Amino acid sequence: DFPYMEFLPHGTKTIQVDIRAENIGNRTAVDIGIHSDIKVFTELLLPKVFEKEDSSFLDKLTESFHNYKTKKKEEASPERDFEPLHPQIFAEFINQQAADDAIFTIETGTSAIWAMNHICFHSNRRVIGSFNHGSMAVGLPAAMGAQFANPNREVWSISGDGAFNMAMQDFITAVFYKLPVKILVLNNSQLGFVKLEMEQVGLTPALDALHQENVNFAEYAKLCGGEGIRVEHAKDIEDAIIMAKNSKKPFIIDAVVNPGELALPPHIGVKQVKGFGSSKVKEILQIISGDKDQWDNLKKELQAWFD
Repeated sequence: DFPYMEFLPHGTKTIQVDIRAENIGNRTAVDIGIHSDIKVFTELLLPKVFEKEDSSFLDKLTESFHNYKTKKKEEASPERDFEPLHPQIFAEFINQQAADDAIFTIETGTSAIWAMNHICFHSNRRVIGSFNHGSMAVGLPAAMGAQFANPNREVWSISGDGAFNMAMQDFITAVFYKLPVKILVLNNSQLGFVKLEMEQVGLTPALDALHQENVNFAEYAKLCGGEGIRVEHAKDIEDAIIMAKNSKKPFIIDAVVNPGELALPPHIGVKQVKGFGSSKVKEILQIISGDKDQWDNLKKELQAWFD
């Protein structure tokens, strides 16, 4: 039920299989709509599919995917130690350290982008989230529920600071029930995805409205009876994630990251280029008029892009 319809292929023959009948055709036109559980549908379909000898299409996609993963690996290198830190590095180290049957609860916004780009959901790993547009604050409550239901599995929550601030009081509940959830809070003091949405449609980011006034999340964790660590240097990231992995208490990694990090789609259309270009022109005009906040914002974006 992907909410960003402009990225869906509207000119192709489409078959939608969905257990929720009301969702069929909700985002894009479909040629055939099938009300079914995908597992049942696939089991019925497979006997009717014949093996093809020409693998060129698959080979092309496989090569493209490997190139994509190599590029993402480079973007998440701890050698990119500019501060505030790149959020991708945290996601990559969690991917390396998390168990093969770990459960991940993912927030909406840029935290979902970094998680999906850098965490491999292989083996028996499971991802849970509420990926409808704007549905924030699901990460911590979902992590608690997942840990209750699966007491012997690792549960990682990947969250932005805006979403975590909406539900942080529930951390006390996690402490009370001794739930060893591991929570990565990407602390950029900003509603980062909302900023991107404003820029995409050509608006100047309203930095005052986007700003998040955060507490020290690691100290908050300790105050509640859990454990936590604040990370501001690339050399400390891996050790912090290992600490969280081994902790028997609810654990918060307060990851201080760059608000200027741009989470862009792999292919940018004319509409997006026009919107971002218009937004940047307006930002530069505000900078020329003496807006120090916009200048600081632009500097962080340039530093994140070129480091």
